[in-house]
Amino acid sequence: MLKPEYHARESQHNEVLAILAEIGKGLGFKIWIGKKEQSEFADGLAGHKKLSEYVNAKLDSITNAENKKTIQGIDLLWIKSNKVVSSFEVEFSTSMTSGLVRGSNIDSTVPKYLVIPEEREEQFKRKQKSPMFAERFEKDNWNLLFFDAIRHHYRKLKTRKLDLKSIINKKGPVALRPANRNNKQMELF
Repeated sequence: MLKPEYHARESQHNEVLAILAEIGKGLGFKIWIGKKEQSEFADGLAGHKKLSEYVNAKLDSITNAENKKTIQGIDLLWIKSNKVVSSFEVEFSTSMTSGLVRGSNIDSTVPKYLVIPEEREEQFKRKQKSPMFAERFEKDNWNLLFFDAIRHHYRKLKTRKLDLKSIINKKGPVALRPANRNNKQMELF
């Protein structure tokens, strides 16, 4: 049986995607949201909006990525002048490694962001002990962002101009996390 906090984080997946799409749009980037997520809705701080409404980019002319079919599955891309300028994998419950695999199709100089709930930090640290994961994370220019840090700073600034670099590796306030939390990794089932 799924715990209530699981459902809270599940809905925040799309909320975080929408917030990051809003930030990218505010910075003047074209937006791509993964094919799977385009049919879903975001609620919360982003308002109630279908994720496909954010999409205003096409991937067929992207010059700094390979395997267009694979990059269609990346959760969010910020694009400018036919180049991916930032890539985001929002992994509330799925494999962090799968995000790295998809992101490896984008030029290694492009900043990439693995976005996870704060309670998955210990799992991330265990993944970092794997040489393959740690090496790809570093060489492919990955950074770590947390759900509640994004949500907190977006709410606090009430603007689309959030500087992501200021919140890399920083957790958001405990008050924003779903109830019934202890400091263990989120138990999904």
